[in-house]
Amino acid sequence: MIRLPTQSNPPHSPRQTLPTMYDLPSDNPEDPGLPDEFHFFQPLLLLLTFQPTHWSWEQVFSACDLNLYYDLVEGNYQRVNLTDNRFFMPELGLSLGLWSGRFREINAQWLRWMTPSGELIPTDNEQAILAEERANTAEERATAAEERAIAAEERAQQLAQRLRELGIDPDNL
Repeated sequence: MIRLPTQSNPPHSPRQTLPTMYDLPSDNPEDPGLPDEFHFFQPLLLLLTFQPTHWSWEQVFSACDLNLYYDLVEGNYQRVNLTDNRFFMPELGLSLGLWSGRFREINAQWLRWMTPSGELIPTDNEQAILAEERANTAEERATAAEERAIAAEERAQQLAQRLRELGIDPDNL
């Protein structure tokens, strides 16, 4: 008979008893594996961009520690192979991929939620920047169109004046 350790009363939280990403060995032998800004912001970035197409928000649980190196297959963990630096999850209608960029003033390689085709799902801040860029582009187009209209009107006035100089009334053509 296997004897399980007795549970404390009250029970310890999973954060105290289960391994986290900080328990994983680091590529850097001098790295103690302690939390840093990246480890705080990584789950925040995932939370801010999680937009599943096939799930309601009531069914979503967001974890703050994530280990996506392995997939549970028939009760055994197996290494996950990424395609195009991303992992497609058809159940969610999303991909989880690697992105090199800047988030919260930290340049790093991040896990990012993406569309099935690999487009980044933007954060609110990124959406605001994109909206501002679209507004600036629209304003630039409107300004250019206005300038073309003014130039066309000036050209029409010049042509009308030239016709009058030639004795032709441009209003009666």
